[in-house]
Amino acid sequence: MVGKAYPRTHYEELKNEGYRLIYFEEIITHLTEYHYHDYYELSIILSCKNVVYFCEQTEYRITEGDIVLCNVFEPHYYKEVGPDAHCERFNLGIEFTKLLQFSGKEANLPVIFQKYNDNYPIMHLGFHELLKYYELIALYKKHRLKYGNEILKSGIVQLLLAYAYEDSYPYLKKDNGSSENIHVVTVVVEYIHSHLSESITLSQLAKKANYSVSYICAAFKGVMNKTINNYIKEKRLDLAVQYLKTDLPISEAAEKAGFNNYSYFYKAFKSVYGISPAEYKSKKPFK
Repeated sequence: MVGKAYPRTHYEELKNEGYRLIYFEEIITHLTEYHYHDYYELSIILSCKNVVYFCEQTEYRITEGDIVLCNVFEPHYYKEVGPDAHCERFNLGIEFTKLLQFSGKEANLPVIFQKYNDNYPIMHLGFHELLKYYELIALYKKHRLKYGNEILKSGIVQLLLAYAYEDSYPYLKKDNGSSENIHVVTVVVEYIHSHLSESITLSQLAKKANYSVSYICAAFKGVMNKTINNYIKEKRLDLAVQYLKTDLPISEAAEKAGFNNYSYFYKAFKSVYGISPAEYKSKKPFK
């Protein structure tokens, strides 16, 4: 048993651009605890020794050339299991809404990060299939443009996702209603994000999506790996954390994040982060 998984909030780059590219060369992972986050991850394993990948309490052996896929809110981490352990990997983190922006009419990219994909969570590819990924990584490492770097990075991300979708396609389950589910979840997520500080009910969300409460709840759980109410709670906690980094009083930070009941906010915060809001706020200065 791996133990309790802890949430990890967004990096600034993810908040600003909706995605993040990072090349891990020397370290196994920058997060050694069993954790989860509200964005997808795709990692290309460039070299690996004595490291395993834990996902949903299951251990997976990984090796050079593997592509590791991680769903939103999926508990996971990389773990050393022997001497001289290392795991060189190229990592993409991307938000749900950004992933949808990069999707095509017939290509719903979120499906490759879920159990609709029989290759989830580890894609084992042959050398010739991997060449295109290695070329893309080489491009990322080599080029830094003075004025067009944001466009270059966006292009690399889109190519990376296109390759992953192409290689996943033969293993995707067809006719499972995933396209409609993803559409419904998109409507729900966008409404939640724009109304976090307000009261949000399942009935409101169902009316907005034009489906029943039971349908949107099932679709959301299937796509986002989390119930709607828990998603709202964690997004509000994430927002509260940002307010706690300011000079706002704790009660005001909670209220601005959508928590009208301070006792509920306190219990929810401590349950998720393991410390009280006051203890968190006392950890200044924040980075």
